[in-house]
Amino acid sequence: LKLFKNCKINFFQHKYTQSQLKRYTDFFNCVETNPLTEQQRRACIIDDDNNLVLAGAGTGKTSVLVARAGYLVNSGQANYNDILLLAYGKQAACEMDERIKQKLGTESIKAATFHSVGLTIISEVEGKPPKISKLAENEKAKIKWVERCFESLANAKPQYAKALVNYINNNLNDVKSGFELSTAKPNHMALLKEIKAGGYLTKLATLFSQLISVYKTANITLENDSKQIQQAWKLLKPLLANYNHYLDTQGEIDFDDMILKALDYVNTGKFISPWRYIMVDEFQDISPTRAALVKALRDSKPRS
Repeated sequence: LKLFKNCKINFFQHKYTQSQLKRYTDFFNCVETNPLTEQQRRACIIDDDNNLVLAGAGTGKTSVLVARAGYLVNSGQANYNDILLLAYGKQAACEMDERIKQKLGTESIKAATFHSVGLTIISEVEGKPPKISKLAENEKAKIKWVERCFESLANAKPQYAKALVNYINNNLNDVKSGFELSTAKPNHMALLKEIKAGGYLTKLATLFSQLISVYKTANITLENDSKQIQQAWKLLKPLLANYNHYLDTQGEIDFDDMILKALDYVNTGKFISPWRYIMVDEFQDISPTRAALVKALRDSKPRS
């Protein structure tokens, strides 16, 4: 009985797809510079709960996103404000906006970044936009902050200074000669001055500035059996605590917190998604927290 039911569903799905292919032939022929292939047209039409388009670079995945948006509107299945197009950066979003304007002849649908969606969600729930930290908007400022934090932690805690020296000696490939911290009479200030003069503290701060974001967006723990990961975690854990404390005392958030806070508001029902269709460009690059936000938005929208 189940097999018969599945065969029946597949039959009607095939019939529907064929009828739509025929009905919107002119649209699919003209929406892009070159007519869409049959596979691209099917990707626009097929409407499962979740669709994943797998294709190589340069094969027209973005064309499918634009064409699907146009198809959904032209077929009466959606209005433009029912559709959310997500890109990873401002430049990619602007390029998609221009593509939509050229190919669909409308400015009623705009591509958004994950950060702009997070900003929209938080602003709606809290009644005002959050204060974005200058450390989030200026990578050089963040690196400088991390460097100062390394110095502060190393001067305050001998064990942290030792962990800092060990990591630099063991993991920075361009260290010409190992730095030593005397356990009998440690001179933190002199050693830090030497490390800074060699540019190693800045290099380490650059690495850990990125690692803070990786840790938060991936929602992972660095506590495992790898010696290098254990060394990194000894440095990152206090650094992360200071970083979060700094943001709290300033009343600010960074872009990673923006996604996490938006996710919490959606999961707790404080924000209900207005979008019936969510399409993500370059989905293979998505982080776990961004994927969770997309899923939460999808699940929060009442099914019609």
